Amino acid sequence: MKHNLIAVFKFLMLQALLLAFSTRSEAQNPSFKVLVVASADPDHDPMINKSKSFLEKIALENNFEVDFTRDATLINEENLSKYKVLVQLHLAPFDMTQKEQQAMQHFISRGRGWIGVHAAGLTGKQFLAPETPYWTWFEKLMGDVIYIPHPSKQTGRIVVEDKMHPVMKNLPPTFNLYDEWYEFDRSPRPNVHVLATADETSYTPLKPMGDHPMIWTNPSYDRAIYIGIGHDSTACADPNFTILMRDAILWAASPVINVEKKTSLINGNPNGSVPEFKALVLAERGGQHEDFVVAALEWLYGFASEKNFEITVINHASEIDEDLLSKYQEIIQLNYAPYAWGEKAMSAFRKYIEEGKGGWVGFHHATLLGEFDNYPMWNWFSDFMGGIRFKNYIAATASACVNIEDKNHPVMRGVPSSFTIPGDEWYTFDKNPRLYVHVLATVDESSYKPASDIKMGDHPVIWINDKMKARNVYFLMGHSPVLLNSAEFKTMFGNAIIWTAGK
Repeated sequence: MKHNLIAVFKFLMLQALLLAFSTRSEAQNPSFKVLVVASADPDHDPMINKSKSFLEKIALENNFEVDFTRDATLINEENLSKYKVLVQLHLAPFDMTQKEQQAMQHFISRGRGWIGVHAAGLTGKQFLAPETPYWTWFEKLMGDVIYIPHPSKQTGRIVVEDKMHPVMKNLPPTFNLYDEWYEFDRSPRPNVHVLATADETSYTPLKPMGDHPMIWTNPSYDRAIYIGIGHDSTACADPNFTILMRDAILWAASPVINVEKKTSLINGNPNGSVPEFKALVLAERGGQHEDFVVAALEWLYGFASEKNFEITVINHASEIDEDLLSKYQEIIQLNYAPYAWGEKAMSAFRKYIEEGKGGWVGFHHATLLGEFDNYPMWNWFSDFMGGIRFKNYIAATASACVNIEDKNHPVMRGVPSSFTIPGDEWYTFDKNPRLYVHVLATVDESSYKPASDIKMGDHPVIWINDKMKARNVYFLMGHSPVLLNSAEFKTMFGNAIIWTAGK
């Protein structure tokens, strides 16, 4: 009996040791992987040579894994699939091949983490040889700014602007750093979310910017941040720069509840019910329409839950191809403009609409038709919208009375004959689309408050193109988040989603 008790005791002790070891080993497994691709330019050697051990120490202390390289060919689709975060350490965008650029663009567009440090922000065509394609997408990622020459290295002050952001919350309100203070042709503020600025009174700028952001995120992407400081190797010994890089990596790797997942959470999905249909939302993020898009997405979460359909959001048309569209019964174009899509996306979208593979609901900016940002007009999309070209808009938003023209159409079910739309931006076009589309509603231009001299006369604001196989609806309104306070607008929006999905 005694021997049996000893044996049982030994067995239990062994099991406890194995469990403790297993738990400890599991806790020590890296929680995610980071790829750091550093510049091969000798100008950055001092900083880069210190960065490897600097970042590896941060990784060890925070339970993640770093792969450090100066080989940009590792920026490819297959290799990037192993990582949650890509750190572009002084690697200039023009030092990447087009294939590498495309792989990184896809990585960021799919919601993975990206941290660009210092020379990663060298935007502009001035670095390129003649006839070399320019990576316009990256310039937009950077907030539509162009790098200009910088002053000599000197000590300057960083001022934290968003003290609540996860990347900033552990930093002091201001801190000094010896660095190379990059300057740009303009402030990126209108297109990005600024986390910290440079205090230009603390050093001698070459060409003062006035408003001089140095660290920012781009709201068009879930986990993308640019850090303009970090040229000098002394940064690797600076405690504030250490905190900045640590928290930037942890934030870039943190989970994002995307629209599809958020819908599932709202639904609760207690019975694992199959959704009635799936909708792809192409959402324009950043800029002046950000508030409307965010409000519309929030409304969509609840509506999808109520009507039991699934939505997935993408923020860039470059992700569109035939394979992607084949998974969805409709597309909701939430203010995204009809240019800079790329041939593959345009071809897939055209086929989807012309062959009736699914429905389409578009808003406001979807008719920004013309030559914008050096892109040619998409003539097919212009024909789809009634052969129109954007002409003008009411600069000051105005409330106006909308009159329903086709009261029997499913999109207008439950909507009164006329109603007021709160302050919006009313587009005008070079011609009336009425001859080529089926008009559902018009705006009474005499009802604009405040009044405006910018008018079309007969002014359709909601229409369908019944010459296409796909069910489709275009809404001219969609500039301001106050639209989501309008019961009539939400009713039409919901009706349009259900009708275009064929339900």
